[in-house]
Amino acid sequence: MADNFITEIDILDEAKDNFLTYAEEVLTDRAIPTAEDGLLSVQRKILWTMHEILKMDTSSKTKKCASVVGTTLATAYFHGDSSCYGALCKMAQEYLMRYPLIDGQGSLGTQEMNGMQSSARYTECKPSKYADIMFSNFKKDVVPRVETYNNEYMEPVFLPSIFPNAIVNGRESIGVSMAHNSLPANLTEVCDGIIAYVKAHGDIDTKTLMEYIKGPDFPLGGTVINAKDIFAAYNTGRSTVSLKVRGDYIIEGRNIIFTSIPYRTYRSSIREDINKNVEELGKYIEDFTDESNLGQNRLVFTVKSDASIDQALHKLFELTDLQTTLSYNMTFIVNGTPRLCSLKQLIESYVKHQNNILIAAAQYDKNKAEKRAHIIKGLLKAIDKIDEVIALIRASSDKTTARTELIDFLDIDEEQANAILDMKLSRLTRIDKQELANELIEQENIIAESIKIINDNDYRDNKLISIVTDMRNKYGDTRRTKLENIVIPKDIEDVQPAIVENCVVIMTASGMIKRVPQDTFKIQKRAGSGIKTQDDITSIIIKTTTEDSILVFTNSGKMYKLPVLTIPSGTNTTKGTPVGALINLEQGEKVETIYSLYRQTDAKYVLFVTKNGTIKKTSLTEYLDVKSTKGVQAIKLREGDGIAKVVLVNAEDLLIVTANGKCLRFNCNEIGATGRSTIGLKGITLDAEDRIIAVLPIRDEKDSLAIFTTLGNGKRIPQNEIIIGKRAGKGMIIHKSSPSTGLVTAASLVSDNDNILISGTLKSICIKASDITQYLGFNVIGVSVIKGDINAVSKI
Repeated sequence: MADNFITEIDILDEAKDNFLTYAEEVLTDRAIPTAEDGLLSVQRKILWTMHEILKMDTSSKTKKCASVVGTTLATAYFHGDSSCYGALCKMAQEYLMRYPLIDGQGSLGTQEMNGMQSSARYTECKPSKYADIMFSNFKKDVVPRVETYNNEYMEPVFLPSIFPNAIVNGRESIGVSMAHNSLPANLTEVCDGIIAYVKAHGDIDTKTLMEYIKGPDFPLGGTVINAKDIFAAYNTGRSTVSLKVRGDYIIEGRNIIFTSIPYRTYRSSIREDINKNVEELGKYIEDFTDESNLGQNRLVFTVKSDASIDQALHKLFELTDLQTTLSYNMTFIVNGTPRLCSLKQLIESYVKHQNNILIAAAQYDKNKAEKRAHIIKGLLKAIDKIDEVIALIRASSDKTTARTELIDFLDIDEEQANAILDMKLSRLTRIDKQELANELIEQENIIAESIKIINDNDYRDNKLISIVTDMRNKYGDTRRTKLENIVIPKDIEDVQPAIVENCVVIMTASGMIKRVPQDTFKIQKRAGSGIKTQDDITSIIIKTTTEDSILVFTNSGKMYKLPVLTIPSGTNTTKGTPVGALINLEQGEKVETIYSLYRQTDAKYVLFVTKNGTIKKTSLTEYLDVKSTKGVQAIKLREGDGIAKVVLVNAEDLLIVTANGKCLRFNCNEIGATGRSTIGLKGITLDAEDRIIAVLPIRDEKDSLAIFTTLGNGKRIPQNEIIIGKRAGKGMIIHKSSPSTGLVTAASLVSDNDNILISGTLKSICIKASDITQYLGFNVIGVSVIKGDINAVSKI
């Protein structure tokens, strides 16, 4: 019998279904804001609890935040009190919210350090004036509602929100495989943009909208120095190039005084940046004092008498968060589904939502006015025959009889008769007929107005324009953030350091780049735990110096040249800077690989190997005059192909190593040099599902080939064990890849005297090359070099 109650299912299908359900709940109910009101679920629950349960508005007295948090948890929010209080604090932070939705008392956060707020039992709050207007028409049942988690209340799916919170207040959140990032805007500008959209009936483009909404407007000001890149973000909803934002400063004599710091930065991190780069900054800065206090930033830098103030500023912007990068990824919940929204689409969602609110509110007013007008008409009939009505009621044996006789006598319905009977006799006899007649006219006007709003699109548009105009006039303010296009002068961009420093340039899979001093990496024993890196997978490691340049190659076949000195310095754990913030990438352009151009190189050619195995060689001189801001077409790519690796060569032998453990060796002279805009010819024949891992010019015959696998193992192979082949061949097997042995994930030519930096998943380790055992056979797995996967290696 028990078998009848057992259903066999595929565990993988069940896990997939459960995960998808979980992901959907995370995205729609927690992580991604709705386009209608721009609120995350927790923010909406807090505001709704304050407004509906605690009956609070901006004119109320403040309540303890602990009380608000506790009530929210008891009514609607099913997670912890700390996350609820954290969300409440963020809505009150004037340095984070352009238009705070909560007015707070006490320390609900400071720009000194993230998360620096007092306990909820010490702070108080109430809704702000902006939160109040988000509930306009809420009592008229204009938005859908759902049961709270405890089935005791009905909470809104989104708020009416005539206040365009989705556009004017920036927010940052992350869900499952999806994130949201938006920046604040100016309410006056946004209202003007909405009005222009409505007047144009939606027939308006991003360029025209930006005549009104010019760009982000941060709570504490600041300057966007690449305003030209705002258009791409507004046009698509996602930044192709991150915006570079600087804090405001004034210069008094030899002092540079920062009166604000960039959006989403904190003074503690700036001081950490200063301490990390004290030697470099010490060349320009004589003294630093932090004179900030609660609610005011004041960072004072005294410039050395023999240093340029411009150079000092350049270094401060380069090495600290006094200049940072911000980007757009405007994913909103639209009609219940996550969607990337452009500026126009956000305004479209706002206008559509407000039209729905106007129609729903008008329908509510119409129904209410019709009901009241119906009652008034019955009362007016009763007044006209008041004596007979009174006599009829007095002569009736009970209320039911009186109601029946009133219906017949006055030709009214049961609802009107009940209204007459429910009124006191004394009240009925003193009713002012003219007063009722005036009220009837008023109700009929409401009905007529409501019908026009419901049925007349143009009339409704004008109504919305009037509402938005009133909101702009009452709540709008002036822009605080400057939008400029500042070009770094050549003498600063090309300046060479007084002391050349060895460093390592690291790029991650998500396109973040940073420069780390070489002496940061200390030699450890192989198979150690390593040191923590940034929370991102390292894809490329390059040993270089501060006098060199990095060649950046993109999926469109273009190349940009980036001076190493202009790459912001970081540490093992810092995220770095988006590459797109340092070079002007075109829309849809992504970085494929990078390579170092050493100032003292004797190489004559740039050699490309593509993902499909095509190889091309071009004279290095064709790339030397490239500036970082422009770039040049470096290679012509076939459709579906992309750049795999780039190296600088002369006439040496070349090793091409693949993930499946193949290695092809041939001489560079087998490839003739061609121009920049050529495709190239067959370099290696790849097996299905195989890919190129490394391209290595042989510059010392004594070096051995070190290869590393996804399982964290490494081994060295003598060069004389690698058979010389021909271009376009398949190569020989140097590692038998399998689930038990791992795929080849990195390779390098090393000598016993070299040190190797190995980057794994979230950890890196620096070991001696001599610690990696040299093997003659190709079936050997190798020795463990790091715990976990390996993503990139480099000699340092």
